[in-house]
Order: sequence, then structure tokens, then C-alpha cells
Amino acid sequence: MEPFSNSSLIILSGGQGRRMGGINKGLMPYKGQLMIDHILEQVAPLFNDIVLVTNSAFEVFEQRSVEYPQLQVVSDKFTGYQGPLAGIHSGLHHTQHQYSFLVPCDAPGPYLPIFEQLYPHLSFQYDVILPNDGQRDQPLFSLVHKNLISALEEALKTRQLAVTKFIHQMKYCQVDLSACKSCFRNFNTPKDTEQ
Repeated sequence: MEPFSNSSLIILSGGQGRRMGGINKGLMPYKGQLMIDHILEQVAPLFNDIVLVTNSAFEVFEQRSVEYPQLQVVSDKFTGYQGPLAGIHSGLHHTQHQYSFLVPCDAPGPYLPIFEQLYPHLSFQYDVILPNDGQRDQPLFSLVHKNLISALEEALKTRQLAVTKFIHQMKYCQVDLSACKSCFRNFNTPKDTEQ
């Protein structure tokens, strides 16, 4: 049985990748494989429901569902690039469970320490369990509830797209994950993936 079988996972892979030369960050090479394969190897044993949200290379990502039958690939419901909030919105529309962990496709993990620290705080009194790395909030690694869908729709319609600001307006619980700070590192340029 998957350790987080009552939660889904949303992989956010819809960014424009401007600093990566226009390539979808999920398709960046990392340690001899594509970043998406690196991510899926880590998370597939943990979840029975994984939703990957992308606006490019749809067919490439969809091929992974052969090896990972719990994976479905979807695109943003809102047209035009509107950032991570649009990806979270679309992901929550497609997940099977009420709560979903978030993972951005430009971060190699490890993810399990993050999941294990957030999971005990899962409570229906909160719509977001928000990790903080000791210096800043890490909203794209949050644990989020489907209750956010209507507020996300309103934010997207009015183009209020700042993720942390949006979360701070919701019912949220901040969790100190300063002990896991290295788990939050992400890649912004091709050179970053060589480290």
C-alpha cells in the first residue's frame, strides 16, 4: 500500500522555461535521465493518484502513464499562461482525493522528507499546509485541499496570480521545514542541473 494512499500528488510542469531556453523543465536532463523520470521514480511508490499539469510536450509526458498507470496528464483549464495557480487549479479538478501534495518539476527532491513532515498536519480545518524552509515559504511544495478550487478560479479570473499571497488569504497552517531546506532546491538554468 502507498504511504499516502488517501492523498494525491500534483506535479506542476507548466512553466514557460524562459531561463531554460524555452524547454519544459520536466524535460531537462538530470543525472542521465529526464527530470520527470527522476521525479516519478521517487513519487510513484508513494501515491495511487498522480496528476501532471503541463502546457507543452503533452504526448511526451503522457507516455509515462504506460509505466505509471496512476499518472494522468492534464493541461491548464484557463488559457494563456497564468502561472502556478492555474496549474494547481487544474490539478485539483482532476485529483481523486480531497488533499494533494504539490511538487514543481524543476526541483529534484528528495521529496519524502517534505511529505513526511507535512502529512501529520493534514486537518480539514486547513485548506493549505504550507512549508517554510527557515527563510521563506515554499508554496509549490504545499499540501492543498479541493476547497481551494473556487477561490483559485476567482484569483485567476481577476489575475491575482501571486501564489504566496493567495495562500496567505486562505485557511493555512505554516510548518517549519528548516531541517529539510536542501530538499527545496530548484533549477532555473541549464547549468544548475549539472551540480
